[in-house]
Amino acid sequence: MSARSVLRIVGDVAVVDCYGSFKLGEGTNMFREALNDLLKRRWRYILINFTDARYIDSSTVTELLNARTKASDSGAVLKLLNLPKRLQDPGLALKLCSEIETLDDEAKALASF
Repeated sequence: MSARSVLRIVGDVAVVDCYGSFKLGEGTNMFREALNDLLKRRWRYILINFTDARYIDSSTVTELLNARTKASDSGAVLKLLNLPKRLQDPGLALKLCSEIETLDDEAKALASF
């Protein structure tokens, strides 16, 4: 299954629901474009929802870390929801969780903004 995302709005939060496997190329490009679009539209609260994502590789982790920096520089807050259990590199997953707030309950994640 290729990577895809769907944007939905919940109050003041832009939620990006991610589906499939996020790997170098299509998945990371799609994610980068979605985030850039949200920042251009001046969304301040962004939640990346990986509940239905099967896998993310190291290039996606790097893209997420870059996205956090870009969001922060734009005055936005980026958080993650339900990282997939299948991460290419557990060390990178640990770094990701230490750099970006990661939650496992959508209601709590939305309320945390």
